[in-house]
Amino acid sequence: MIKFLTKAQHVVQIDQFSSVTIRAKMDFKTTAKVQNDMLNISLADGGEMKASGILAQKLSLLKHNILSWDGPMFIGDDGKPVKFSPDVLDSLDPVESEGFITLLFDTIAKLNKGKEEAAEGDTPLLAAPATSKA
Repeated sequence: MIKFLTKAQHVVQIDQFSSVTIRAKMDFKTTAKVQNDMLNISLADGGEMKASGILAQKLSLLKHNILSWDGPMFIGDDGKPVKFSPDVLDSLDPVESEGFITLLFDTIAKLNKGKEEAAEGDTPLLAAPATSKA
């Protein structure tokens, strides 16, 4: 199979027994969906970024990049595995899940930084296009 036609995946170990599979790199369509969500969140906050907006942006990135998860961490109250769906992320307690959300967000951001951005340091994942210097 031709490598560029395959959907590359990356496995993130959450603990010894649980893992999350994410996109290794966002494609153009996924990037556009995330950027659209982030713009809508920013507009809903009146252009000001509030804590709830930051959490919503992080969850948006996760919703569009998590492919699946596996392990005892993802067992529901009924004792059955909880299949990943974007809606499940909305039910997470932001305080209890902060480490989980941050780990996945940071991993996705790192995997999607361009070579120039990675060399510059902490450039935001979905920053606005650079303006030309006159």
